[in-house]
Amino acid sequence: MSNSARRHIERLFVAKRLYIGSPDGLSDSAVAVLLRVSRYTAYRYRLELSAVRVSPGRYSLDPSADDILLAHTILLRVDGANPHRPARRTPRA
Repeated sequence: MSNSARRHIERLFVAKRLYIGSPDGLSDSAVAVLLRVSRYTAYRYRLELSAVRVSPGRYSLDPSADDILLAHTILLRVDGANPHRPARRTPRA
């Protein structure tokens, strides 16, 4: 994979996280500034991700089932986040 293709995928992944993390939506200009790309490139990323319009000029993404599963898996691996694991006991002084 070329460096430019790798950079494109990385920026697209970051754009996806930005759109998912902004339920009120982001404009192409805001995404362009955050990713340090042109507004046209931000526009193409929005089209590629199929972001939906939430208000005039603002777009967002709903997390996919894969995104939710990944987040759940990460949370389960964080110490203490698994509700099925008994709580750790701290040693008494």
